[in-house]
Amino acid sequence: MRFVLEHVDDPSLILRRYSDFLTENGKIYVGVPSASSMHRLIGKKAGFLDDLRKLSEQDHLYGHKRYLTYDDWRGIIEAEGLVIKKAEGLFLAPFSTGQLRSLNLEERVLRALVDLAQEYPSLANSLFFEVQKVNAAM
Repeated sequence: MRFVLEHVDDPSLILRRYSDFLTENGKIYVGVPSASSMHRLIGKKAGFLDDLRKLSEQDHLYGHKRYLTYDDWRGIIEAEGLVIKKAEGLFLAPFSTGQLRSLNLEERVLRALVDLAQEYPSLANSLFFEVQKVNAAM
């Protein structure tokens, strides 16, 4: 599920239905944006954003229906009887995409931001979860 759950009316329902198709050791891979990303936290602290979960005009254009934090996504996944085997961030974005592009950062800096996101998923702009049914994880 690569960047699907933020577009659907009920992400819990989708996770529940997909988990019914899992074999004993089957896994679901989930990719979602994160409202608790560093650039959104900075934006809120600086007064540009009043709510981390608030959708922007761009989000609406993309068809997003929600912006949830790392902890929100974990809660939804676990509430559906799934266990998170792995949780990583995909990119640590200290600034908006436009701001980052304007900085013309070296490849090694961009690589460091990817590496740091894996270590600190709760601050990453996008999240990756590898999940299994609880009974398969034991």
